[in-house]
Amino acid sequence: MRFSIILIALALLPVMLLAHAWYYARKQMPLLHEQVLSILDRHHIQDVKVGLNHLDLSVSGKAAGTPDMDAALDELRALRPLRLMVQDITVPSALRAGLAGGRLVLNGWLPLDADLDSLRGRLSDWRPDLHVETGGVRRHPQVRWPEREAGHWDADGPLLAPLMPLLAVKARLEVVLHSGGLRATGILPDRESHNAIRAALLASGGGAPVDAAGLRASPLAQADGFAEGAPLAAFLRDFFDGPAPRRFYLETGSGPVIEADALPSDESAWLALLRPATGGRRVDMRLRFHPSPWHFPGRKTESGLPAETLASLRAVLEAETLRFDGPGGALDPAARTRLAGLVPELLAAGPGLLLVIGGHPEGAGMVAEETARQRARRVADLLIESGLPGTGVTTALFERMPSSHPAASHAGTVEILVR
Repeated sequence: MRFSIILIALALLPVMLLAHAWYYARKQMPLLHEQVLSILDRHHIQDVKVGLNHLDLSVSGKAAGTPDMDAALDELRALRPLRLMVQDITVPSALRAGLAGGRLVLNGWLPLDADLDSLRGRLSDWRPDLHVETGGVRRHPQVRWPEREAGHWDADGPLLAPLMPLLAVKARLEVVLHSGGLRATGILPDRESHNAIRAALLASGGGAPVDAAGLRASPLAQADGFAEGAPLAAFLRDFFDGPAPRRFYLETGSGPVIEADALPSDESAWLALLRPATGGRRVDMRLRFHPSPWHFPGRKTESGLPAETLASLRAVLEAETLRFDGPGGALDPAARTRLAGLVPELLAAGPGLLLVIGGHPEGAGMVAEETARQRARRVADLLIESGLPGTGVTTALFERMPSSHPAASHAGTVEILVR
């Protein structure tokens, strides 16, 4: 009897195994499959693929980040009676960026620390003016590169292309000449322009110190509507080869701004130099006109006089307005007397005194200019005849001032300045 029961059980065993397999496949496996999908969905795993080989589980998919990936895997490992044998849940590489002042703040996922280092290097080349903060970029071996990227960091690649509008910047240049030297800041569209402009500034300024540490070059700087590098460098070399203060500013899409003490003739000369660099764009000329460089405020005199003596002498000379009677006329007698009376005070200033005697033209044209030169020479001759050494005296033609300028009232006169 027992033997018969054993034989019957052995005969029914394959049937029972088949029944169990059928029940598992039709009833339990779909339930387990649904549980796996529910876990993956709860943790936002996308592009899911699930494989069940009896009790062996394999899963793959894409997670938004490693916290979701780790939480999903922990739940799958705890799901009984399944055994997690193969998992290929990955995190796609991703970058997000924001600009805050001069800071570029990055967040996202990359595979390795070396990938983050190469990204920093590329961004430093592209935008050297920005401080790049990468504390929000996390690394993990399960992070995968998108197609066509793999660490090349191309501007049109899937990771960086969305950031390009944020990284684009207007080309900009500001150069300021002050008493301490030249300072250049901005971002230029190419290294050639950067080098040409830097060399031009070093060659100008009369040997003043040049601080160009804030002047950068970037391929992302918008060159269209900025300026041609070589012509701009030629203008800057000429413009900053003069006394402080001076300022030049240019930005993509707008006309240049220049500020300086200048002669009336400088305006047309600077415009001629700027035109090849900036085309027909309007130039904002903020110029303070003077008849000569010796009239520029704050200029350093060549005369080695004590400050008190210099101030006293300037006050005396500014009070003198030397006028002539007509184009060919002589200096009026009262002016001759005052001029002779100046000589003792000029001699008292010492041998270091240097003078420039300039004639203000009375009208335009070569005749008016020659008349102004002759008048200046006559005044110089009178001073020398009265005992002033001629070695420290220079004559000059001062420029004709616009009628709206206060100095226009000096037309036809001769002026004496400390050089």
